[in-house]
Amino acid sequence: MLLIFDYFQKIDIKILEIININLSNPVFDFLMPIIDKPVGFILPVFIFWIFTIFKYSVKRKKILLLIPLVIAFTDQLGYRIKKLEIRERPWVQNEQLNHLGGKGGKQFSFPSNHAANSMAMATVFVEILGKSYWFLFFLAFFSGYSRIYIGVHYPGDVLSGFILGWLVAKMIFIATNKIQSNLVKYHQVD
Repeated sequence: MLLIFDYFQKIDIKILEIININLSNPVFDFLMPIIDKPVGFILPVFIFWIFTIFKYSVKRKKILLLIPLVIAFTDQLGYRIKKLEIRERPWVQNEQLNHLGGKGGKQFSFPSNHAANSMAMATVFVEILGKSYWFLFFLAFFSGYSRIYIGVHYPGDVLSGFILGWLVAKMIFIATNKIQSNLVKYHQVD
């Protein structure tokens, strides 16, 4: 089992180095750190969320409720996992990396909350608004890629974040649909 873990860790480091060092370029060196800052990550999501609330009046309640709910659950769960201090950030371990992100949370690399939150939001938006919003998965991928590119997460952190965000979003979506279904049945009995 330890041999398999070591093998995956070596692959994780190699992919990180390819993305962070070999694919480094001036355009991404400028763009990717923007996503690290709240104004580059939270503000666009907030504007899109407000836009969809006003555009889709029939789905307004679900959008209004589920996006903050899924972010809160995903972010807190990711934070709790990070507190286990599973591994240090890549820039702490490897001084060769182009570290373009913040220096906070040295021990808190796993999982990537940016990736988890991005995937959770994309999943909920697509569930509510339909498959025509699939591009949100591309934006979630871009957010995750940025975490590797700026040297603050390993690819495994990002992949785990994507899985965490998708699972949390699916569970919350299923639970709220079940609650809504039960409420409809309850009101039909009256």
